[in-house]
Amino acid sequence: MKTQSRILLSVVSSLAVSIVVAFIAFSIQRGMNSELKRIETFSNIIEKTYALHILTASSKEKMAPSDIRQVKEILVALDHQLKKMPSRSRREEVLINQLQKSHQELGPLIDQTLASGQTASATEIERQNILGSQIRMEVQFISDDTKRLIDISQKRVIEAQQKTGAMVI
Repeated sequence: MKTQSRILLSVVSSLAVSIVVAFIAFSIQRGMNSELKRIETFSNIIEKTYALHILTASSKEKMAPSDIRQVKEILVALDHQLKKMPSRSRREEVLINQLQKSHQELGPLIDQTLASGQTASATEIERQNILGSQIRMEVQFISDDTKRLIDISQKRVIEAQQKTGAMVI
């Protein structure tokens, strides 16, 4: 082989290896971005459930119309986010199903709380306390399951970062 052919072959092979490495790094980066978006979505769900908790916990008396509207908007937004949430593993699927179940149970509880009368009888107060306790439990279930999903996504991001580091080396 001539020197010129060897140089050309080494340049072409170097370019090919560089393209393959860049493609792999791009794929890993794309996966990381996807997981980071999921973490953002999960954090948004936690914020919404916390807002529900605050709105419903502070309503010992009849809620203001703006608070009722806000609660309903949050429930609709949560429903939308939970319905479009894909799972990437069996464990995630179980957690997402639990999230959806908790959300489905939360809606009627909040509706009952909003529909309760203004009578301040002992029975009604006890009923409101029980409903409030059930709402807090469902909100906590949603928050806990969402935090587990965040942990799963964060582990995937760390794994992707480690793969990228290994690729660079």
